[in-house]
Amino acid sequence: YCECFAAGVYCLDSCACRDCFNKPEFADTVMGTRQQIETRNPLAFAPKIVQTSDNTPTEGVASFALQPNCPDTTGSARHKRGCNCKKSLCLKKYCECYQAGVGCSDGCKCNGCKNIYGIKKGTSFLLVSCFDFDGCLCSSSRRS
Repeated sequence: YCECFAAGVYCLDSCACRDCFNKPEFADTVMGTRQQIETRNPLAFAPKIVQTSDNTPTEGVASFALQPNCPDTTGSARHKRGCNCKKSLCLKKYCECYQAGVGCSDGCKCNGCKNIYGIKKGTSFLLVSCFDFDGCLCSSSRRS
């Protein structure tokens, strides 16, 4: 199903959907379908990214310091289930963690993690600091 439906909102004209029924005029169909999916999988529409209670790095994430005006997603959020990347090195949108803008954690089963938002501990790569075009501190990977 489409991203709007998964997020619990109706599609707009600006969406890329074609012949979509996720619109207010089909509210009964949308709610029925949503309930049917939740019956089979109660967590189907639950958020996949969880926030940690404090600003300390999530266990299992090698995080890096950011400037105060830049969000530190590696320390404040993580993917609930983790990723299973085999070839993308967690650098493409195939990676659920990368796509959500969070670092990989011990819950991830990725190989050769190079996630720019934070790599999982135990990997053979380290994060080093650099500045991106917006002046925010970003990261790049180097072999240790």
